[in-house]
Amino acid sequence: MEHARIEEAAALFVEARQSGVRLRELPQTCRPQTVRDTNAIIREVTRRLGKPIGGWKITFFFRPREVPIIAPMFSENLFPSPARVPPSVTHSLLI
Repeated sequence: MEHARIEEAAALFVEARQSGVRLRELPQTCRPQTVRDTNAIIREVTRRLGKPIGGWKITFFFRPREVPIIAPMFSENLFPSPARVPPSVTHSLLI
């Protein structure tokens, strides 16, 4: 994926995060086609946000031994256990 397309997607995600307006979908011009594209967009969003990272989450899109999707968990959204998470932290209330 071209770097300009990665930046386009990242800018849209950062804008959605900062405005609180849900991004329905990415334009076709900057949709990731591979897990590597997805990770590149995640890295750019993380760089742009510049928030301290408290940990990482990882998933396999298809099956193990393929390239994993790796995303940060920002420190501001982590709570010591046992925790009561305020609903204002997330719209979906999912991990």
